[in-house]
Parts: sequence; structure tokens; C-alpha cells
Amino acid sequence: MKYRQPRLSVFGVVVVMFVVAGMFLLGCEQPDGSIDTEHATADHDHDHDHDHDHGHFHAKALYGGHVVAIGHTHGKDATDYHAEVMPIRDAQITFHVLASNARHASQPLQVKAETILAYAAGANQKTGQASKIIFSPTTNSGGSTWSAAIPASLKRDSQLAVVIPKITLAGKRLNFSFKTPSATQQTQSKKSTAEDSK
Repeated sequence: MKYRQPRLSVFGVVVVMFVVAGMFLLGCEQPDGSIDTEHATADHDHDHDHDHDHGHFHAKALYGGHVVAIGHTHGKDATDYHAEVMPIRDAQITFHVLASNARHASQPLQVKAETILAYAAGANQKTGQASKIIFSPTTNSGGSTWSAAIPASLKRDSQLAVVIPKITLAGKRLNFSFKTPSATQQTQSKKSTAEDSK
């Protein structure tokens, strides 16, 4: 009897993502050192009212990938956490975890975990099931670069939607999602990174 990897429907992944995100989005006002995931979407415009002031330090791509927000802390040493997602290469999904704040530009951040659980589906898939994937730290990355093999059922997809329901940064549980960048996004990101370094 062949073992089949459990699969979650795309609808199920979306429901889980909203429930988990809802638990974190109950409010932005949190004590110093806590992480706020209200701003964890890549297209968040930051034009909203707060009864407190906190700047956001948007990460710049260090490796030529696409940067997505994970969350941030409040307080005098506020830190923003991002993932720099790389285009699919050699049937692998790879992302780098970055941190930035008022004193430091983007830099790799070590994640203290052996593996990171995720769910992936074709980015344009309307129905069907998401596949469970496991990210592992890459050799010599110090725990800041994570990679996972793409399941055979998704290898035909040129772009994937990935949900990471749990990642722990600064002692806080966060979640985030991303689409793997297309070749066009990678080219634009590399141009932007090259221009920023001039």
C-alpha cells in the first residue's frame, strides 16, 4: 500500500490562513517588543490611524528576490521582519528571512527551528488541494535561508502560492504567505537592487 501525503484543499488553506491571521490581528497596539502582523501583507499601504507612532523600515532585496512582509515589533528598537522569496530553481522554493530597523538596513536573520511547515498550491489554481511542504535551513546559511522541494504534483506550475502558518521570530509566533516571483519580478528586483547599490 503506497503512502499518500495528506493534502489540504485551497479553500482549507485560505480558511486556516484567515483564522490564524485573525488571532494576530485583534489590534495593533501592543506592548514594546511585541510583534504586530496587521501590516504583514506585501501591498499594505500603511495609511491608517494609530494612537501611537512607529515607523516601518521596508527591507530591500539582498539576493535579487521579491520581498514580502512578515511582521514587526513596536518600541524604541522596533524591527521589521521580511522574507525575500526567490524564483523557483531546480524544483526548489527558497526564501531568506531578513530583519531591518532604524539603525540597520536589511540583514539576514537566524530562525531557530529545525524545519518550517508550509502549504503550497498553483498560484492560479482556483480549486483543488494544497500540498504540505517542509522547509529546511540551507547549508551554511546560519538558519536565515530556507528551502523546500516542490512536490511532483506542483512541478508543472510556473508560480506557486505558499502559506506558512507558523514561524517564530523574536519569540513571537507569526504567519505569512507569498507567491513565488515570476521571471519578470526577478528581473525588476535585480535592477532595483543594482540601482540601490550605486
